[in-house]
Amino acid sequence: MSLRRSIPLIVCLTFCSITTASAQRYAANVLYSNQPLPIYLGIDVGSGLTFWQHATPTYFATTYPYAGTPDTIHVQFPSGATPLFGFFAGISADFWLSEDWGIITKMNYNERRGEWNATVNELADTNGVFVNVPVTSDLVWMLRCISLEAYARYSFHSLHDLYVGAGLALTDIASDHYDLTQTLGGPPQFSFMDFRSGSGTGIRSYGIGGSLSPELHRFFGEFKLLAGFPFYISARWLLAPEITLGIPFTSIWNSTGQADYQANGISNPTSPLTVTGLIALKYQIR
Repeated sequence: MSLRRSIPLIVCLTFCSITTASAQRYAANVLYSNQPLPIYLGIDVGSGLTFWQHATPTYFATTYPYAGTPDTIHVQFPSGATPLFGFFAGISADFWLSEDWGIITKMNYNERRGEWNATVNELADTNGVFVNVPVTSDLVWMLRCISLEAYARYSFHSLHDLYVGAGLALTDIASDHYDLTQTLGGPPQFSFMDFRSGSGTGIRSYGIGGSLSPELHRFFGEFKLLAGFPFYISARWLLAPEITLGIPFTSIWNSTGQADYQANGISNPTSPLTVTGLIALKYQIR
């Protein structure tokens, strides 16, 4: 057969090959689109590290133990807070909307913790002569929270299904607790004063616990960012290390708390920015 006579046959075979391949791809796409999109349910466990914004300087209003009636004192902390880890546990759901996009929802218990430590000179009366005595204060504060979170999630299949997300959280401050320790330095004759008698107690160090709930909002909102990397254990199970960042966009302090801080020269009281590392064990239910 001559080359000229072969050209129509080659063109025909090429066209048929392209058409067949396109039909196969179309059939595969139709088959994929007819399958239900996956839904994963998960259990999340981890720990969150809380960084306290606007913590320099700040103070906390606590109750002085050596008074006839409850007496509020402002314990000053000129330097910033030390971030502390808190426990995190919850449940999650991952709804696939397409091959790339999905929605992740979470409900979890989480702790926001921080520590403040400072040594501040206080005036002490020695028979009418006032001298500076160093007072070291250490306060550890924890918020116990319940959070509802929702993220828009995108998966990068070229990066082994690495996924990122952005969304919002509504966080309920279920309870809070602080532990304060104050210790006097300086000569041993100095001690904390008994406000009832005006004389020294002989006590140079004490600890007290309490709550700041009267000055706190019950709820606050956060912007949330998320990143995770899935490891497929079986056809339906996967294990995904995740990291999230929570940035408050509303204050944890109510109007009473904010007014107290503003009256003492602090316009923007401290707020928790939390980075959480967790492991999510997920099961595909569909």
